[in-house]
Amino acid sequence: RRMVSMDNEHVIANTVEITPLNGDVQIEIESGIDGTVTNTGSQHFSEGIRRIYGNRFLEMISETTQSGVMAAVHAAHSIYLDGYLAEPELLPVIDRRIIRIRYKLQLAQRSTLRVEKISTVHTSRDLCYACRKEEEVKEELKKTGKELIFGLQGKTYEELLKDSSRQWEKIWGEQEIRIKSVNDFDQLALRFAVYHLNIMVKK
Repeated sequence: RRMVSMDNEHVIANTVEITPLNGDVQIEIESGIDGTVTNTGSQHFSEGIRRIYGNRFLEMISETTQSGVMAAVHAAHSIYLDGYLAEPELLPVIDRRIIRIRYKLQLAQRSTLRVEKISTVHTSRDLCYACRKEEEVKEELKKTGKELIFGLQGKTYEELLKDSSRQWEKIWGEQEIRIKSVNDFDQLALRFAVYHLNIMVKK
């Protein structure tokens, strides 16, 4: 499961569960920040600055190659084994435009491994950075992103999802428009438009 928070537009959360049914297994998971994603082979991000804090918090500060938009991406993982926070063997992995952590652990039959990943994204196109000097923005992006990802330590995917859901309930309570139509799709299309206005328009 994955979601982008409506409570805080900078927060993204993902979670996945693995339960082996036929026997014990050795699990290896590699997750982090990948700046090598391309469209038709064209790189979007420069090499940038990568750092790991305390073997948990990942940081990549970079900018887009064409338009020069600065981006600060931070991420952190939490590993749960049968509902309890676990500390598996880990190995930091740093490559060109990539920073990840590789986790290894033994998972018993019918035990459940849950991996939660929380990421934060701040860019120089955020409204609060309009008309600011480039160097000021770069340092502020790094500082703000780092403070947010550290502040989210201990938050679970479900907690972040509830925070986001409460905001959506408020939005639909204030902005929902109901129409009468012979075609149910008309109501769906209207709700879809309201949804996109809320997620796409800067506030």
